[in-house]
Order: sequence, then structure tokens, then C-alpha cells
Amino acid sequence: MSNSQPMTLIFAGPPFDNPAADVVIRSPDGVHFRVRSAIITEASPVFSDMLTSDQTGRTTDGKHLLVIAEESTVLDPLLRLCYPVTDPVFADLKDVRLILAAAMKYQMTEACTLLKKQLRSYMDAQPLRVWASACLLRFEEEAQAAALALFGKEFPIKAPPEFEQVSSGDYFRLTKFLRAGGNVPEGFKFWDSLPEDIPKPEQERQKRHSLFQELGADTPAIAFQSRPYADIVCRSSDGVEFRSHRIILCLASSVLSKKISRLCPDAPPATTTTASTLPILEFKDTPGSVLGPILEACYPTKRRHPTQFDLHQLMSMTACARKYDMQQAQDHLCRGAFWLASRERPLASYLMAARMGFSDYARSTLPNLSGELHTYGCPPEMEDTPATVYHALLINRHQSSIATSRLTGATVTQTSASPSRAAQPGASGPSTGSAPTVAKSKPKAKTPEAPDLRNPWLLNVWRQTAQGLQGCRSNELWKFEPHVPKLLKESLTKKIWCSKCEMNLGLMSGLHDMYQSVRAAKFDHDVSVPLS
Repeated sequence: MSNSQPMTLIFAGPPFDNPAADVVIRSPDGVHFRVRSAIITEASPVFSDMLTSDQTGRTTDGKHLLVIAEESTVLDPLLRLCYPVTDPVFADLKDVRLILAAAMKYQMTEACTLLKKQLRSYMDAQPLRVWASACLLRFEEEAQAAALALFGKEFPIKAPPEFEQVSSGDYFRLTKFLRAGGNVPEGFKFWDSLPEDIPKPEQERQKRHSLFQELGADTPAIAFQSRPYADIVCRSSDGVEFRSHRIILCLASSVLSKKISRLCPDAPPATTTTASTLPILEFKDTPGSVLGPILEACYPTKRRHPTQFDLHQLMSMTACARKYDMQQAQDHLCRGAFWLASRERPLASYLMAARMGFSDYARSTLPNLSGELHTYGCPPEMEDTPATVYHALLINRHQSSIATSRLTGATVTQTSASPSRAAQPGASGPSTGSAPTVAKSKPKAKTPEAPDLRNPWLLNVWRQTAQGLQGCRSNELWKFEPHVPKLLKESLTKKIWCSKCEMNLGLMSGLHDMYQSVRAAKFDHDVSVPLS
């Protein structure tokens, strides 16, 4: 005889616990809602169809049982909007979005109207989140209204939670909408890509050709080469087999070494065996187009130039090499190939590396992203990348711009007779209405100033360097690096040294410090450098 007790059912709170109800709706988290069919069929034609078809089960007491995908936290307020009870109170915009999505799914017209009104109520306080929610729900009218509400406001440094689901492509089109002042073509939608925004293949081919010329050689794709005396077969997920050597794989990867030890506890045979008798090492999540080059990179062959791969194939190879801890494949193959890809398609390379968690690869791409990000268009990879990635890149570029402005603008100001420290930038992201500007302190009444003893020639050199650093691109920074030895020699001909030379020496030593700080902020995008 079994001692098992019958499972206790969990019922929702009032009014969904009335035994007189004739339908039970069960959520995935096991909560049962007792509802009246007359109410839910009137509110939802979808529920009506489900009850009149064979899509329902039966409870132990013979009532209709509907099993749906929405959690009880969504189902409870949704049903309350259908019942003649007090409407639910929503704690957060996320709750409104999830319940509104369910109302749309079940075609609850009245509930959708009420929830849309709730969505708009967040417009003034959280327009960016409303825009993202409207994109996820495909509400173009609400999305455009939220975008218009963003004019003149600054984006937060921390991305809203909805950005994990909104694509970087949607976010790119939001920035395009804001740059255009809302003047977009008829039929514009934030979630539909525009052909003019997608980089042209011929542009990328031209970049590739120039890179090959720079390298002085072609970069043919690497292919796996069969070698004699193979003692193991590596089989890819799509059934491609590569005859390999255990010792090579064990030396290349500690992970594979353990797998091979479990698969082949005995030493390999002394004589050559046929492929049908060799042990098979399965790579169930790696296709042959990825596995072949990775295995080939494990062999000690000489490669003069980095190899070119399709960006998606390359990132899959990198993921495979990291999963199996193949350091040689990463160093000799993936890094060099990514270097090529990041110069040919810098934005796409950054997005894919960041999306896959390869922060070192993503960071190495930053110096290749010169100029405004929108000039790179909207590559297809943006449609599959969460907006959090593009947002972080925009914020990083904005902060490095602020750092550059403060480092150069403040130092130009400090060359006046009364040096003063520039105001600290606010903890906010880029402005949606105009280019970021450096905050200025309130003008003060002039006070008598001591004569400026610093040399005009040196002050002019300082200003020219600061202005050059402020306006140059990342790949042009080297042009403005001050050559202190040359300056020292020239200063002798200018006869600037006297008993008051300490101030001038301070200016000269500060030139190099300024350059290094701006380089860290602008070229390396390291906004953690001290700004004072």
C-alpha cells in the first residue's frame, strides 16, 4: 500500500478561490485560479475559443482546466482587470509591460486600453524605459511619443532593465531619431532596420583589400591538413571527422587531455590503424567549419600572417578555443584573425565580442572606433545584440569625451593669470539633444591680478597642443605628442629661463602628463584616469 499523500493544490486569493466557479486556470508556478467562464469569455475571445474546443482538460470535480504560460504574478492582475473588482496597483513599469503583453496575447481589448494608459503614465519620469517597453510590445505611437519626450534629457549611465531585451539596432534607430529631431521617413519603425543604415559589402571589401596591401600578402583561410599516423578521430557536431593525434591535442588543451584519458585509457597502438578502428572524440556543440581550423592551429606549423575568417565563424572558433582551453589556438589564430576583423569591421567586432563575454577582445577594438559611432551605421550584428552593449559603448565614448574636454579645456583655462579648477562633470550619460559640454562655474567678480610671468611662446605651444588633442581622432593622437627634449632645446634659443623659471618648468613637465591622460581617456577609453 502506498503511503504517498495527495498533492495539495495552491489556489489564488479572492475572488479567484470561489468553489462555485466553473473554470480553473493553472499557471506554470502551480497556482490555480477559479474563474467564471461568463466573465473570461466576454473579456477574451481567445479564452472563449479554448473553452469551446478540445484545448481544455478537466479537474477532478469535472470543471474545465486551462493550463497557460503566464506566471501567477501576471495572471492575477490580468484577471482582476476583467472582474468587477478594484483595479490592481502596479509597482513598476516592468509589471505593466508583462501584463500588457499577456492582455494582447489573449485579445483583451478593455484590459489593453487600461494598461496602455498605465504605460503612458510613466512617460514623464521614465521616457527611456517607456520607449524600450513600447518597442518590445511593438507600439509605434507610444515609442515615438517616448522618444520625443527624450529630447533635451540625458541618458542614464546604467542601462534600464528593458535594454537586455531591446536590440542594439533598436537603440541605434532611437539615436538616429533624436539626431534627426524626430524628422524620420514615413513608415519609420524603431524595430525595423533601414537599408541605408546597413554598411555596404563593397565598403568592407575595400577595407579588406587595403589591409592585405598593408600586410604585404594574402591571408588565405586555414584548413585542417590530414597527417599520417593519426591515432584519434575528432568528430564535429555536423559529422565531419578529422584524423588527429592524441599527443598534439593533449599538449594543446588540458581539457582535451582529460577527455582523451577517459576515452583512451590505453596507449595508442604501435601500428597504423584504419579510421574505423580509431577512438572517436565527439565535439557535439562545434561544427566542422569551426573545429577544423582550431585543430589545425594546435599543430606546430609556421604562420607568417594572421588568417582571415568570417566574423561569426571567428567568434565561434574563439568560444571553442576558450571552452577547451586551447591557448595556442587563441594566441596564434584567434587573436590575429580578430585583429584583422576588428580593423575591417570594428563596430560589429566590438558588439559580438562584448555580447559573448570576451571583454579583452572587445576592449582591443576600441582604438579602431574613431569618430562618432553613428557613422558606422547599423551592421546586422546589432539586431542580435542587447541594447545594453551599445549603451555601454555610447556611455564609454561620452565619458572619454568628457575626460578629454576636461583635461584639455581645463588646462587651457589654467594658462590664464588666475588658474581655476574646472567643474566636475555630472554622473549622467550623453545628452539626447546636443553634444556634451563641459560644466562651467559661475563667473566671479574680477580681482586684481599679479603680472603673468610665464613665457608667451610656451603658453602658445600649450594651447595648440590642448586644442589639437581636443579635436583629433584616436588614430591621430601621435601627431600631438609633445617632444619635450626638442622643446627644451628650443626654449634655450628663446632665452626664457630666469630666476622665475619654476613656473615654466611646471608647464613643460605637465605637457606630457596631459598627453598621457588624454590618450588613456580617448585612445584606450580608460575613463578611470584622474581628471585633476
